[in-house]
Amino acid sequence: NDLDAKKFINFWNVFLGRPIMNMDYLIDDFYKNIWPLDVERINRASTLSEASMRLYIAVTDCETGKPDYITNEPGTDILGALRAGSAMPLAYPLPVKYRYKGEDRLLADGGITDSIPLKKAIDSGAQEVWVILTRPEGYRKKPDRLTPLRYWRYPKLAAAIRRRHEMYNNQLDFVERLEKQSDQESNREGQVRIRVIRPAPDLPISRFTR
Repeated sequence: NDLDAKKFINFWNVFLGRPIMNMDYLIDDFYKNIWPLDVERINRASTLSEASMRLYIAVTDCETGKPDYITNEPGTDILGALRAGSAMPLAYPLPVKYRYKGEDRLLADGGITDSIPLKKAIDSGAQEVWVILTRPEGYRKKPDRLTPLRYWRYPKLAAAIRRRHEMYNNQLDFVERLEKQSDQESNREGQVRIRVIRPAPDLPISRFTR
């Protein structure tokens, strides 16, 4: 109730030359003033011995067209990383400039190149993973031929957007395969267990529902 939905998502912005999704309001106002995010505490958590305190924020490098992962550690601009990692094509101006480990980067939504980072979680040592999907069981993404044209200045980013449906559908196959294995081998020692949360097929919402 604290988030002003009309400030965050406004379709009239299209006619004003502004982004539909106001990530600046979410990051600079909501997470700083309304619901302050303790970024110093998040970064300090990385100095603890427990691996469970490690945070990974997926982003897409606009120049390489590949995924990368910003981690919480002293000095990391967590709010800037959240802005970059959530900057969806067409919904927010791309690229997002971000400085990480002394290097200037041009970044975009991590979902372009790693929509469901289950493999990253497993490779990082996770033994139990909760996967929260935004689509019902059986959904498969279709090709997007128009959006890549918008980002011709970044050909590798455009290529990644063009291939996104293949990557996304392969990741859904991987999720479903491991989900079945978890159900069948839940007592097997060393087996990665995953739990999947999906919306119902008839849930009347979309990515821009306020």
